Amino acid sequence: MESNFNFEIERRYRIQEEYLGNVKPINQISTLVSVKTTTYNHVGYIRKCLEGILNQKTDFAFEVVIGDDGSDDGTTEVCKSFALKHPDKIRLFLRDRNTSQLFDNSGKLVRRLNGFFTYKACRGKYIAICEGDDYWTDPLKLQKQVDYLEANPEAHFTFHHSSIKKGGLIVGKRPKSGSGVLKLEHLLFRKTYPTMSLLYRNSDSLYKDLVHLRKEFQTGDFLLVLLLASRGPGYLFPDNMGVYRVHSGGIYSPLGEIKKLRMGIQNRRAALKHIPMNFKQKMICRLMILLRQSKILYLKTKNLFKSDK
Repeated sequence: MESNFNFEIERRYRIQEEYLGNVKPINQISTLVSVKTTTYNHVGYIRKCLEGILNQKTDFAFEVVIGDDGSDDGTTEVCKSFALKHPDKIRLFLRDRNTSQLFDNSGKLVRRLNGFFTYKACRGKYIAICEGDDYWTDPLKLQKQVDYLEANPEAHFTFHHSSIKKGGLIVGKRPKSGSGVLKLEHLLFRKTYPTMSLLYRNSDSLYKDLVHLRKEFQTGDFLLVLLLASRGPGYLFPDNMGVYRVHSGGIYSPLGEIKKLRMGIQNRRAALKHIPMNFKQKMICRLMILLRQSKILYLKTKNLFKSDK
């Protein structure tokens, strides 16, 4: 069953066509970094996202790999205009949601594939993530993160501080404080590191693990950072270099608190099953499950008392 699923991903990936074809300046050079940008109906945000990426000042070549998952709100047209203007930087894939979504025999959605396809198209030694509704604010962001990983071959990933924007206003930041080396135990808490701040080492084995284990985890970004941390340490920059948006059009942000807690529990149960951990890390993981279970009980009890009033 798993091999059939992997074959189907590969088959669908091979029929993907790059907007404006393969003969563009960006396809003729070797790039150190691939910026992975997935987008769907982000017309109010995608321009700011792409401008923040293209404003990066680096001493190396980078590509912007955009996967537009069949947007119907004008996002596609914005992406096309950027691709036409920047053929030396942008590789755009315009996807049909019938191709980028996989259903089982009963018609149930099994997997969204736009993220896999976009990742697989990335050619860089390093991958940075900036989804279409987020944006970067520091033009030296990529340079700083790459410099760290180049100087520290034992490290596999880096994060940085980011602002949280809601309704047009900055309402906080993630994380609230701290910097320095990150290990698996830090990421098991999963409270403070938006993936729009992530830059990591690309590898075929990492991609294969993501494809193989994604169905076990409720959120792919959590799986990604655990796989990275299981390979080696990371680093958190104290610099605030981007903005993470919270809005009703997002996938995770609009969910209710109990739903998010249950997803967190499932993620950590899957982590205990599939991610190599030492004793301390397993205890932290189990503690986080217990804390989330306790909070769900508290919220249900609180709602029960409210309904009796």
